[in-house]
Amino acid sequence: MHKTYSYLITIALAFVAGMFLLLQPPLLAAPNVPQACSGLFFSEYIEGSSYNKAVEIFNGTGAAVDLSAYTLELYSNGSATPKSMTLSGTVAHGDVYVVAYVAGQNKADAAILKEADATNGTVINFNGNDSLVLKKDSGGVVVVVDAFGEIGVDPGTKWGSGDTSTKDHTLRRKASISSGDGTPDDAFDPADEWDGYVKDTFDGLGKHDAACAGGDETAPYVANTTPAHNATDVALDADIAITFSEAVNVSDNWFQLVCNSGTQNVADTVVSGGPSNWTVNPNSDFGSGDSCTVSVFATQVTDQDTEDPPDTMTSDHSWSFSTVGALPACSTIPQIQGAGTASPCLGARYDIEGCITGIAAKGFYYQDVSGDGFTSTSDAMYVYRGSDWTNPGDWQVGNKVSVSGDVVEFFDITEFEMPNTVKVLDGGTNCGGEGLPARVTVAPVTDPNADPVAQYEHLESMRAQMSFEGWVVGATKRFISRYVNGNPEIAFVDFGSSIADYSRVFEDDYPGYQGISYLSGGLGYDLPDLDFGDGIAGTDVAGLFAYNFDKYTLLVDAAPTLVTADRADVISNEVALDPTKTEFDLCNFNVENLFDHIDDGGGDWGDWAPGYPNPESTAGQVQYLAK
Repeated sequence: MHKTYSYLITIALAFVAGMFLLLQPPLLAAPNVPQACSGLFFSEYIEGSSYNKAVEIFNGTGAAVDLSAYTLELYSNGSATPKSMTLSGTVAHGDVYVVAYVAGQNKADAAILKEADATNGTVINFNGNDSLVLKKDSGGVVVVVDAFGEIGVDPGTKWGSGDTSTKDHTLRRKASISSGDGTPDDAFDPADEWDGYVKDTFDGLGKHDAACAGGDETAPYVANTTPAHNATDVALDADIAITFSEAVNVSDNWFQLVCNSGTQNVADTVVSGGPSNWTVNPNSDFGSGDSCTVSVFATQVTDQDTEDPPDTMTSDHSWSFSTVGALPACSTIPQIQGAGTASPCLGARYDIEGCITGIAAKGFYYQDVSGDGFTSTSDAMYVYRGSDWTNPGDWQVGNKVSVSGDVVEFFDITEFEMPNTVKVLDGGTNCGGEGLPARVTVAPVTDPNADPVAQYEHLESMRAQMSFEGWVVGATKRFISRYVNGNPEIAFVDFGSSIADYSRVFEDDYPGYQGISYLSGGLGYDLPDLDFGDGIAGTDVAGLFAYNFDKYTLLVDAAPTLVTADRADVISNEVALDPTKTEFDLCNFNVENLFDHIDDGGGDWGDWAPGYPNPESTAGQVQYLAK
């Protein structure tokens, strides 16, 4: 065909096509639906100190996902054979599923466990050289959804380096990542897809921002700090840098800085920067050896997103550090105890000095001579020496010693387990000339609904004294002991308690904690034999405030001066129900639990509450069945 005709035909066709497009109805804008990631994937990995281990899985698929088809696997030290766990439950779009470490008494930090959807002590038992794989069973066909590490390869101690090392770090998936790694045996460099944070960083757990799922609509959080959590040797003139996960607005009193040398807030500092990176310059330098805690208050921090209302931080964020001149972490008893419910220093510790404050049947208590000056940490702990220990070295209260061994939480008691090594630094009874640590004053329980851990954990094993006046709610118990007098124990309720005087105390009344205080002769001091309803009072009764048998107890360590009153349960002329019988038996040793707390007129102690009965009345007397 001639080129002229061809050119004219092309123009004509283009004109017809253009007219066709003009005549079409306009295209509608795409609806505002959630963006979707291609599947589930690992979003956070925690390999911290001791048992602080967890894995977070993110769902950005646009819909809720049933996890029953998913399996989490651990390949240890280059092994090709995994340990596995099947997941359960449902994870919503934009939400995460967290699996944390728990095995018997050993468990991850409370900050991790509060975010956990499941716990496991087999699969969540990894180190920096172990691989994790998430798999899905799709109708009998098992596919790899995501992989962390490289199956079949042992990298030594870790993959990666610096902040993104897989050992002793927290790693978070970059916001730009939209799918998992479906090839579990390919080369692995965590820096490619992960951001790294210092050991024991937990503040981002329980949430994840991913661009593929509209990540900018989540609540802000503290993503990084300088100094980092548990940093040491911080310069005395250092500033504090706080990085949020996104741009934020801060309002008055949004943070507080508490140090040994004093407390500072917004008014005492110069704050600069923003909207996501903020710098706090204290008006005065830190002190040498200062221990400091910084808190960011959630209600005072909101994001700058366009949604209305803006998102507020979901929880407060706190971290601690120490300045130049401070003792190394975990080198003293207070540091071993820590401010939490469990020791942050589990494992081997060496030459931890203290003064023996009490010799028990199976070990001894000892306390830091000077303490750390903080009311949030205990200055004392227990050293277990074995069930057959008889104190062959004749150690005495007041001996200054150092202990080396493994720190454990044994039934929630912070202690050195056996075997351990004890060196006597000073055999005198005056703690090396510094004198026994002063006693702290402990108040008896008065709120039966209070959390005993919050009230007393910071006093665990310390020298203490208590004043009280109340009534006994449990007969004196005696346990097998090497002491001649056994181990008597008295349970009582103080008259200052909100429990009505002389009432019985039942689990149904006060779940979890029953408002009872305890005295024990576990250090070899005898206590009087008392039973329910007897009166008991004491002023500055001295002892060690220990955690024994799942309760906080004052272990009396000096002959106590107690005022007691015998409240007879049965009058001397009580008539047997069957006059032909002259003897009777009780079917239970623990007879106190035969009584109820219902005023049914049956004549038991429950009928006498809430006040002690009139001695002239017989309505409240206990009747026994004759033999």
